[in-house]
Amino acid sequence: MHMSSSDEDDALAASFMRSIWGDGPSRPPTPPEASPPQDVSFTFGDFTVTLVAGPANPGRTLSMIIWRGSLVMARAMLAMFSRGELGSDRTVLELGAGRGLCGLLAHQMGSSVCTTDCSYDGMVALLPSALLALAGPAAVGYKWGETGGELELRRHLWESDLPRSPGRGAPRHWSTHPACAFGPAGRCPDLEPELTYDVLIASDCLYFTSQVGPLLATIAARLSPGGIAILTIVPRKSEWLLRAFLDAVMGAGLRLLSNVATAVDPLDSHHLSSECVNETSIATGAVHLIKLVPRI
Repeated sequence: MHMSSSDEDDALAASFMRSIWGDGPSRPPTPPEASPPQDVSFTFGDFTVTLVAGPANPGRTLSMIIWRGSLVMARAMLAMFSRGELGSDRTVLELGAGRGLCGLLAHQMGSSVCTTDCSYDGMVALLPSALLALAGPAAVGYKWGETGGELELRRHLWESDLPRSPGRGAPRHWSTHPACAFGPAGRCPDLEPELTYDVLIASDCLYFTSQVGPLLATIAARLSPGGIAILTIVPRKSEWLLRAFLDAVMGAGLRLLSNVATAVDPLDSHHLSSECVNETSIATGAVHLIKLVPRI
């Protein structure tokens, strides 16, 4: 029987969540004897990014997970840096940052970086890693970063870049009501309207059909003329979501530059056997490294 895209989306969502957390209502509580979460470091060439440990039991929070697609993205960024396509003369926007591995790597490369996620909880968890990356005087009094600064953290809903009728309010979203407590930095500000960037990175943050339109709208709206967007997408259960994304690229005013099925670099394979990098049991193959540019 043929399933509609919404039926497929619902089936994938159920399988996706079960593959991460099982059939229970939430992630099982951390056993009392378990070791506390540890900081984890990743080295790519001459750059080392340290992610400060997140909460021991974050519940159903995808932003707490480091996916293998981030490792593929990081290696692609390293190659871009070696060609002069990333560095101090580039502005970078990270979408669906999660733990922020790739955005923090771009910051180490010297780019001015704005790293974003829809989850307030995720942004609060990311803040200590940003402070560690800044260190020294730049970290003193840091509150999510100044607009146009070397490292900004911002909340962003892709849906906010979709066209809206005049007077229509902000899009409704599950993440609008945070479960986290805000510290001295206060609530993470939203990404400022109409800002554009030279490079957009989005590492394994496309899970459902309903995200395709909003993600492409944000890429089209936030990519500077002559800029490039790099994404990693992992097919799960089948490749229909990947195909849906690729089929919608031209209609969003973008052009597909390349789509390459890519394995994790052997230099990073040791992370896959650790508990710090995750993948679902329904992943069907290699990570797809996709590059998009504005359609002229």
